[in-house]
Amino acid sequence: RGYDLSPGNHEINAQFNADYGVSCPTANTQNGNGWYYGLDGNPGSGQIDFVTVSSHEILHGLGFFSLVDPSTGAKFNGYDDAYMRLLEDGSTGTTWSVMTDAERQASATDTGDLLWTGSSVTSVAGSFFAGVSGGLVQMFAPATLQGGSSVSHFDTAASPNQLMEPYYTGPDQNLGAAAELLSDLGWTIVGDCAAPNCDYCTGNTCSGCSSGYILDSGGTCGTTCPEGEEGVVDQDVQCQIISGCGDGIVDSNEECDDNNQQDRDGCSRRCQTEESQDA
Repeated sequence: RGYDLSPGNHEINAQFNADYGVSCPTANTQNGNGWYYGLDGNPGSGQIDFVTVSSHEILHGLGFFSLVDPSTGAKFNGYDDAYMRLLEDGSTGTTWSVMTDAERQASATDTGDLLWTGSSVTSVAGSFFAGVSGGLVQMFAPATLQGGSSVSHFDTAASPNQLMEPYYTGPDQNLGAAAELLSDLGWTIVGDCAAPNCDYCTGNTCSGCSSGYILDSGGTCGTTCPEGEEGVVDQDVQCQIISGCGDGIVDSNEECDDNNQQDRDGCSRRCQTEESQDA
């Protein structure tokens, strides 16, 4: 299990310019109204949705970035990081963790062929209309390296647009595939479990609720967790049975259930109510 390596320090420090578009208007902000601070994802003309931008930056702080120096391909202090271990170059079929520095450097600008191999993101790749290669979601790797953007975002080819693309594409308060990427990195996703913190189950009944395991809908008890994340084993099975988001039944941990696991239809893939957005 993880633990806080630096309990006396904050995990994320973020600064946002409150004067953006006010005392420092730009060509993209009309009448000096830059940030939109509402929670409904409906900024006015010339405004930038603050919730969208701040969510994007917080996701970076939660691990949506690689510590590899893309300009040299060098690992941070010579070690793999959790993010880079799930990157693969589709041109060679080689993962970043086993590449040389020179190979990683080249892969960082291999447009369309820098791919994410994590199982959770891959499980939703079918919902993309573009930005997928060989069943794997593409990561941002422009031919000309962009410091701070290359590698650590979804590709701009992604359709529908993703919150974690390198550029603001409009208000988007849906985590989209970023939630799955965090799951691949080891985060547990709130809302997937009907009975969280259960580590023992018989049939469809969970008990021994002392340590948590998160499974996607469809997971089953057994010695492996084919559709979810495995945790520390302190009972005779590794999985918990969960309610099925997408089964048309609104369970206690669900806000809605429209009998599918798709976003942008009013009820998200995690069975949470989505804010409607007018075209």
